[in-house]
Amino acid sequence: MIDPNQIANALIKAGHDWADQNAAADALTRATKSMRAKCFLEAKGNNEERKARAETDPEYLEMAQRAEDASRAALKAKVRYDTLKTKVELIRTVESTKRAEMGMR
Repeated sequence: MIDPNQIANALIKAGHDWADQNAAADALTRATKSMRAKCFLEAKGNNEERKARAETDPEYLEMAQRAEDASRAALKAKVRYDTLKTKVELIRTVESTKRAEMGMR
């Protein structure tokens, strides 16, 4: 038998996981932009050289990779959440079909 409370709790958990991971990815993306600006300001040369140095700085590259990883994790959490929502809709459809077959509409 299907337990609506269990399904609701699973949806809430998946939604919270997605929200947390999305917020973490957004924060890292903002921090990465700040890191690039910091590296730019610390670099020597004209603006093009400073930009190139900032974007190849190991500290910036490491943070950019972490932001990309966090973004990927958030997207996967969203997929899990959306998949669970779809499963709920499929269960609803199956149950509705069963009722219709039994003439219980």
